[in-house]
Formats: sequence, structure tokens, C-alpha cells
Amino acid sequence: MQLASRTWVGSAPTGLCLAALAAVMFCLADAPHAARWETVATGGNTVNTAGGEICIDSMKPGAAYIYQPRTYGYDRDYAVSFDFQLQVPDGHWLTLFDDGFIHVATDWGATITHFQTGRPYNCVPPIMTLELNRWYHFRIEARPQQKAFDLFVDGKRVGGAVNLEPGVAAAPNVPTGSIELGDSEPTAYNRGKGCWRNLSWTAPGGGQPPPPPPPADPGSLEGEWTITWRGSINQTHTLSFTRSGGGFTGRYTDINDVSVFTASVHTGRGGRVVSILQSNVTGNIRDDYFAVYGGILRDGVIEGTFCDVQGHQAEIRLVRTR
Repeated sequence: MQLASRTWVGSAPTGLCLAALAAVMFCLADAPHAARWETVATGGNTVNTAGGEICIDSMKPGAAYIYQPRTYGYDRDYAVSFDFQLQVPDGHWLTLFDDGFIHVATDWGATITHFQTGRPYNCVPPIMTLELNRWYHFRIEARPQQKAFDLFVDGKRVGGAVNLEPGVAAAPNVPTGSIELGDSEPTAYNRGKGCWRNLSWTAPGGGQPPPPPPPADPGSLEGEWTITWRGSINQTHTLSFTRSGGGFTGRYTDINDVSVFTASVHTGRGGRVVSILQSNVTGNIRDDYFAVYGGILRDGVIEGTFCDVQGHQAEIRLVRTR
């Protein structure tokens, strides 16, 4: 039997939250203004919204999740923030936040990851491991026009995503155009238990399009680099980047395979943030191959992480050679 209901999370809107609404800030911890949340719990699982928190227990076969219509578009940058506490060590794919562009979840155990919206479910890079029963503060800075976001935990950038496709939802059984938290797949495979609080999302500029992002420094990636993978791939190659439009393109040849790269650089909290997509590979590797990279550029060195559609994961280091 499915229990579905509408509920407010928190109290009636306060003056503080109403003032924030005028600046296009949506306060969930205080009051979910634009729509009431739909809660769904099946198979003996639970969704509890008492005390200003959202607590979901979906450790049994079935589903437990909460959702509401998304009230902002993908035509401007926006940010999402919330506190999250994981309560079990053996969950799988409990969605921390999904709006059809951002999709951050726990993967196996207590590891968080992101889903590459618009791509096959293969490249889900591990980002960090959470301690049980500890509150973490998440902030996700989304740039839909650049098809990218950055993920910060407790004020530190821990990961991000590039070449996403806005509007491609990953969550099953949730209406298109929704924000969703929890486990919406009614099987024993996906499961988890945790609590959220202080959830909010903001669109800068009071409803006006945000100012354009600061341009990358001329020549930020132009030139030759050595790239080294450490992990399930242990290789080093030479990669050349040239400027293309607002970003960069590059390529290298590995025996019979030619890899093409597209990259962008923007200013983030951690410094110059580099996002790279490897695709359009010709040769022995299948045509639908892709890989994503993310890292920080400092003093001619990029350090970060890599994962690809074949399940390879590695730490990466790029060093400018000229």
C-alpha cells in the first residue's frame, strides 16, 4: 500500500523568509513557500517532517522520498544549500538533491557521488566518504548555461560536474520538473537513511539574469601539458590545448585512438576550477566513450579526479610543459 500526502515542512513563513523571497531566495527550512511537498512512502519505509527536518528511512524494499515542483529555471546560475546527516553505513543511491540538473547522492555505503545527467549511468565518480550521524553542510553552485556545477562540503570544494544536460532527470517515479530527496525507486537495491535541514536555493540578481562569469585568463590552458592518471589507469600522455570560443579544445593520440577534449576554466572558491570532457574517440575504443575530469589549476599544475564510462577512476595531474 502506498501512502502519499501533502505536508508543510516547518512553520508558516516568517518575516525573515518573506524578506528573502523578495531577493529570490527560497527558504525551505523556515517554510516551503512555492509549493507543498509531496511525500511518498511504501513498503513500511517512512518520511518524517517533524521539527523542521526531513528524515527518510528507506532501508526496506520499497520507496521513501519527498518532492515538489521546481520553481526556478535553468536560464541563470543558482545555488542550493542544505545540511545532511547520513545514518546507515550500507545504503545505495539515496538522493541528497535532484532537480533535473544537479543530482548528488550516496553511492555504495557512505560515499557521495554525482550522476552525469544526460549520460549513461556509468560515470559516477566517488567524491568523499561521510561519517555516520554527523551533520555536513552542502552547497552546490550551479551554472546551467555552462552545463556545470561545483560541490562544496563544509566550505571546501570537494567535486563538481561538467557537460551536464539541463532538464534530464535521473530519479524514477518523480514528475519532470521536480526537486526530489530520498529513494524514489521501489526496490531493495536502492536504499538509505538520513536527515536534511536548512534547505534553500537562491537565484542571484532578484530574478534578473546574473552577470556573466569572469572570463578565463588568456592562455589559461593554451599550450602543451603532460597528463598522468593514477588509479585503475596508470598512464602518462602529452596533451595540447588551444583556445576555442569561450573555452579550450585539445587532443592526443594513443596508438590507434584519437581522443578529443573540451575544457572550461572559471573562478571558484578553491581557485581556478578546470572542467574537462573527453569524448569523440576514434579507433579501437567504442564510439560512445566519454570521461569527465575536474580539478584546480595552480601555478601551471592541475590536480583533480577522473572517471569514464567504462568504470575507470583515477586521480589526475596535468603539468604545463610549454
